[in-house]
Amino acid sequence: MKIPRSVRTLYDSSIDDYRELKSAVDELFAARKRERWHYESRIKAIQSFALKVESGRGFRGETLEDFFACTLVVENQSALGEAESLVREKCVVEERRPASDTETRVSPETFRFEDLRLYARLRPLDDLRARGFEKCTFEIQLKTFLQHAWIIATHDLVYKSRDRRWGRSRIAYQVKAMLELAETAIGAATVEDVVGMVDRPYQRFKEVSDVVSALEQRWPEGSLPRDRATLAGNVIELMRALKIEMAEFFQIVDDATHDGRGAHTENLSPFAACVQSVIDKRKESLLKYLQGGRQTKDFVVVLPRELELPSEWGSRALPRARQLS
Repeated sequence: MKIPRSVRTLYDSSIDDYRELKSAVDELFAARKRERWHYESRIKAIQSFALKVESGRGFRGETLEDFFACTLVVENQSALGEAESLVREKCVVEERRPASDTETRVSPETFRFEDLRLYARLRPLDDLRARGFEKCTFEIQLKTFLQHAWIIATHDLVYKSRDRRWGRSRIAYQVKAMLELAETAIGAATVEDVVGMVDRPYQRFKEVSDVVSALEQRWPEGSLPRDRATLAGNVIELMRALKIEMAEFFQIVDDATHDGRGAHTENLSPFAACVQSVIDKRKESLLKYLQGGRQTKDFVVVLPRELELPSEWGSRALPRARQLS
């Protein structure tokens, strides 16, 4: 997948600090966690980073809140409090999700992801030596072994499968609702006959599948990310923000491609090329959206510097845009 240079620059400008941060956090938890607990960590790969940036979500300061993320896995729910205390002893916690254990926003008939996440910075050393990575916020997920097993077994099935099917996700969340039977139920979820028994149309997954197909018709294999579901979700959010139907949206992309841009643009990711196509063919619609009053749930359109923006936009406030220099 082509990644705009400005996104790469944003990634490269922080990667060294986050590598040092990972080393320090790994060492900290390896020494402090209980022997029976499990710990793992990762730094986002460039493709995953670019897709998340293009979603317009997850920024904390100038970069992503989960650029570096780690997971501490404990034996059961009763040990989560001890794990959180360990984190707070060694880190400055900026945000907790969910904010409280005493109430929830999840309705009783749903079983969506709500594992405990802390967004934190490492506390400075006692001798106050400056370390560049201490300013970096990172994500810490606290899970039980059953929660962790469910994520490992079903993550691609639920979040990043190219074949988004209602039946697949339905089974995965049935498993989440009965974690004590995880091994048996997750094994059944891999059998295509079981998927077929419970599968039924679901508009969101059909929309994602249709957009993935449209992207695959226009971009060669090597230009698209492995995680096409997230790319499709970003495109869908853009279409909804601009109130453009899918057929019209991809006609805009095709018109731009016919003019030598669109899917032929070599220095932009597929999502950014779609944004450029809208700029080329429907700039007033995009400008109207970007100038609108920003609400919390509004889709924020990322504008990397590689985009060719109309010169008159430079003097205008764009609350619903995030420009990468």
